[in-house]
Amino acid sequence: MEKIILKRNIIESIKNWDEEQAGPLFLYGLKGVGKAFICREYAKNFRESFLYYEPELSLSSEIPDPLEHVAEHFGLSTDVLASEFLILNETEKNEAFFMELMKKALSGRYKWIFISDHDYLKNTAETDVFKLQMFPLQFDEFLTNLGYNDWYVSSISETLKRKEKLPDIVHNNLISTFEEYMWTGGMPEVVKDYIKEDRLNIRSRQMDAKLPVYSSVSGIGDLSLRNKCVQILDTLDAQLKKSNKKFMFNQIRNGVTYQMYSGALDTLTDRSLCLRINERSDERKFKLFYPEFSFNTTENFDEITDVEFLLREENYLLQTFVQKGIEVKFWESGNRAELPFVIDSDIPVDYHGENRKVSKSILSYQNKFGNPKALKISDSNFVDEGNSVTIPVYSVFYIEKLLKVLV
Repeated sequence: MEKIILKRNIIESIKNWDEEQAGPLFLYGLKGVGKAFICREYAKNFRESFLYYEPELSLSSEIPDPLEHVAEHFGLSTDVLASEFLILNETEKNEAFFMELMKKALSGRYKWIFISDHDYLKNTAETDVFKLQMFPLQFDEFLTNLGYNDWYVSSISETLKRKEKLPDIVHNNLISTFEEYMWTGGMPEVVKDYIKEDRLNIRSRQMDAKLPVYSSVSGIGDLSLRNKCVQILDTLDAQLKKSNKKFMFNQIRNGVTYQMYSGALDTLTDRSLCLRINERSDERKFKLFYPEFSFNTTENFDEITDVEFLLREENYLLQTFVQKGIEVKFWESGNRAELPFVIDSDIPVDYHGENRKVSKSILSYQNKFGNPKALKISDSNFVDEGNSVTIPVYSVFYIEKLLKVLV
């Protein structure tokens, strides 16, 4: 069977870096999103040659000259290595070693790509590095790789900009396709199996989806911190199945406090192993979600319950907001009202799987905070109701553009 190579939007971002930026690229993202593969595909298509380096397990952070060490690996001088297009994979395995190489690449403005599962530069002085974060496939990429022509993707944006509904036949087809996308989770290898109609393998891959997260945690050197991270992850399924998804420390064990686990929470979120959203006015109230929505697994998509499907979609919405760089919180008012998201500081967002014309939570929020225009996301077509706008859930990948026009 012909090898399937997925088209990814991030190729354009890598190309822009290569053509317009001086110095190295730092590409990070969850294991399995296809970082190394996409970098090699880029190099094959846009570069005459490239080098690929993956550290051996025994690599020491005390090597006197990391640049000389990598040059010797390829049998090159350091000057020749500096002129090569170099892809360095799994750099999180030895952060100290690759930080030294990063400094060399910055000072010499080398065209090198450093790949990592998490952003270990976040709390360092290396602020001049060009960074990209890679995610699973978004819905527009899913459509493209299924062979839909560009009209489907562009029409979503154009019709909503004009505040028009999509034709019903197109809308219904997109809703159906979006449900299939929800099942795959957008992870590259699962999408490939979906395209090949290998559903048995899809289920197998999804059942193993959480393993890379635990693998990343196992690399934490501090044993106490590592154990606390694992304990948080072990409770996440139970936390998300509650009707109130606020994180409850008593799910770990009685007597646990926020202060005791704040370091572990920061570690998981800094490494993008969990997505955290705080309550609008009280950051001690927060929710944790999986970093990728297919982690909410069901062996057979046809057997998924409405509650499970809505959870998966809510996780998808949060993942998309984070990917687009949108500030996101949630809001609650005692036991009377709750909104899953408040974005860009003050835009209330409600989500319902079916079309519901009235949201009491949105009305409560608007009454309390000066009647800001609200966003409702549902399976229905586009509707502008004056003080709120409803958009179909499959259009959320255009959220940053839609907010400028609709709200």
